[in-house]
Amino acid sequence: MLEQLRAFWPAELHGRLFLAGGAVRDHLLNNPRNDADMVALVSTGILIKLGFVRIDGVSTDPVWVRTVAGVGRIEVRPIEPALPLEEELARRDFTVNAIAMRMDGTVIDPLGGATALAEKRLTACSAHSFADDPARLFRAFRFECGGYAMDGETKRMIAGRDWEGALRHIPVERFSREMEKAFGLERPRHFFDAMAEHKVGRVYFPELFRMASVPAGPLEYHPEGDLFTHSLEVLERVTALSTDPLTRFGAFMHDIGKLLTEPAAYPKHHDHDKAGAPLAKKICARMRLPGDWGKAAAAASHLHQTAGLWPALRDTTKLRLAERAARTGMERRLPVIVRADRGNFDEEQWAHAVNAATMTVEELGINPHIFEECKDDDWCKTSCPMHKRGRKCPMPEAERSAFLIQRRIEKYRQLVGVKQRG
Repeated sequence: MLEQLRAFWPAELHGRLFLAGGAVRDHLLNNPRNDADMVALVSTGILIKLGFVRIDGVSTDPVWVRTVAGVGRIEVRPIEPALPLEEELARRDFTVNAIAMRMDGTVIDPLGGATALAEKRLTACSAHSFADDPARLFRAFRFECGGYAMDGETKRMIAGRDWEGALRHIPVERFSREMEKAFGLERPRHFFDAMAEHKVGRVYFPELFRMASVPAGPLEYHPEGDLFTHSLEVLERVTALSTDPLTRFGAFMHDIGKLLTEPAAYPKHHDHDKAGAPLAKKICARMRLPGDWGKAAAAASHLHQTAGLWPALRDTTKLRLAERAARTGMERRLPVIVRADRGNFDEEQWAHAVNAATMTVEELGINPHIFEECKDDDWCKTSCPMHKRGRKCPMPEAERSAFLIQRRIEKYRQLVGVKQRG
């Protein structure tokens, strides 16, 4: 990256340019990187000439951005010549992000960030780090999901303070971005454990703080007790099964509909799967999450209950369930979620069901001629199911769904039977 950056920036500017933050952190950890965070003692006029575009954040300082071949996205934060680099670094969130590097590779580390990085220790750069930017709370929780640990003083800065008033002025996207990243790390459940422990984030995710007061279900099926504990345990189990953030998010949100159960019905939650899908969509829209996150959460809620009853399902229901899962992009995620929730799932049968549910008309062995205007040719007279019943093709629209599902059932039974005999 340094070689590419030196080639991109004019040589006379090299002494006034510094890599910083995550780019340096990942360099020291030997992690690949496809973007560069930089601070620069250069004028905005120079940045404009070099093709950079200013991006203004709602609650963050503006940055100048350009994508460069061989480097990726470059974000530049201009600083005034009167502001020492060390002071600029001290304004950052944590010491592991307050390390800079000159264009010749020399490391500048006034706050001991390299040592904290080696120890996976999260230390705030200043006593007012979180007060300056309360969204850093969620960044701290996200770092801890990746194996870092806040030191005692940093924890004390968070504890015992009501942050909700300050967070109301921070866009929800900054919370959601940290949450999304947490789902891709080793311990995503810690993000929500930390929110509950420090009582922060109710303004963004109020449903999370209601979960602990809702029973997960009858104790013989849910000895863990409450919905919050159950959701975190399922998230923890699915984390061991899949690295896919959307699978993990779907697992965490699968029982969200139980929040809508009337307390008089506790501990049961009838139709929570149907109630949960629109609630999941509403939550994801409010958090400004990407569309596929909303689809995954809604589908996990809507489909998991039926999928959990797999051995008792009729073949028709199995095929319709598989078709809905495939339509929502959940055909590979749903069985993992059910395993994490129920402990087991027949994934071989599920694969056959998805296969049969997604076959084309031709793959099902159906001549598409049956759905076209009757040609009264040899095929129509000798092979068309409609003609054999004394009727002419095309098959009426009202009959096609039942005809296709029956063919899919036949194909599914054939696939399962072949597997069983083998």
